[in-house]
Amino acid sequence: MSAPTTNLVVEAGKASPSPPVGPALGSRGIKAMDFCKLFNAQTSHIEPTIPIRVNMTINAKDKSYKFKTKLTTNDLLHQETSQRIISIILTLINAIILILIILC
Repeated sequence: MSAPTTNLVVEAGKASPSPPVGPALGSRGIKAMDFCKLFNAQTSHIEPTIPIRVNMTINAKDKSYKFKTKLTTNDLLHQETSQRIISIILTLINAIILILIILC
């Protein structure tokens, strides 16, 4: 029999025992707070808005678990693109403000 697995998507460094993490793990006998501390420590170097895919394997006998985190290229590209768009918009706004100040 294969070990039960759970898949979650959690923002880097923002795991908390509240939904959806707490109920997903609690229903399998896993202490959500312990997982959250480990996950947040393991992902503390990653931008907090980036979603992290978590694959957890649970030992049904003693409720111990192992988890792997995975960043997808798509998530990273989306984050990078969003930051560039915001930077461009802020630069344009500053340029417009400067032009208005000069014209007035």
